[in-house]
Amino acid sequence: MSWSLTYRTASEESDVLIILIALHWAADAWKIFLFSRQLSLASNTLDVPPVLRKRMSAQDYDVARRKSIQSSIATISSVAILLLVKTFKLYVGYHFFIWEFTADQAKTKYWRAVLYAGYDELFSMLIALPFSFFEALMYSQMPVVAMIIVSFLEIFLTTIFSAATIASLMMIIESCGPGLLLYFAPLSNAIALFVIAVYIQYFVPQIYFPWKMRDLSAILSKGSQPPWGTRFTKYSLILTLAPHLTRISWEYWEPR
Repeated sequence: MSWSLTYRTASEESDVLIILIALHWAADAWKIFLFSRQLSLASNTLDVPPVLRKRMSAQDYDVARRKSIQSSIATISSVAILLLVKTFKLYVGYHFFIWEFTADQAKTKYWRAVLYAGYDELFSMLIALPFSFFEALMYSQMPVVAMIIVSFLEIFLTTIFSAATIASLMMIIESCGPGLLLYFAPLSNAIALFVIAVYIQYFVPQIYFPWKMRDLSAILSKGSQPPWGTRFTKYSLILTLAPHLTRISWEYWEPR
């Protein structure tokens, strides 16, 4: 049986395709919503809160508030644009074309899957590079040259990591069948919805504010995050793996 996957295959699995697109929209829309609330709080809290007046000046507070606004705008813009890119890639069958691209480069399903994971991550990150670079320019203090070096280094390391991860997962797939990832990807994305809330509540303030201003960040974000977020902190790694597992899950679906 041929392992050649075409856009016709994607059309036959249109229901699954719609589910994957809906999951991307749900996850990213939730992230945009949370960052929008963060932006609204920072924009509307113009004066130093009473609890901080003895510990920081109005100037320090204003600097922290402006940094939060800039970073939130950059993140919202980046997520919105990348969401459209991901939707377009799924809709036109981009992943099937990448799978076809590996047809003449590997003789076994194992190595073809590994190559696919590497190429998919490489091309996906290159597509996202302009938007990621724009986001970095908005709030990073790094020199432009350093940003470029770090960006390409991240692409290289992520590509290698993705290929190595799929090499390990293929050992499981050989035993459990290729449909495993198709079931796992929606589950991991669902968990990622909660992890995003945890990330914004606990990690974003530490990234976007100086250490001495974490009390400020806590006040700005107070009441804006769901209280149940702490239950899912241990699943933070899934936030990194979920989008990639969603993309590759199509390619291990056994053709009819």
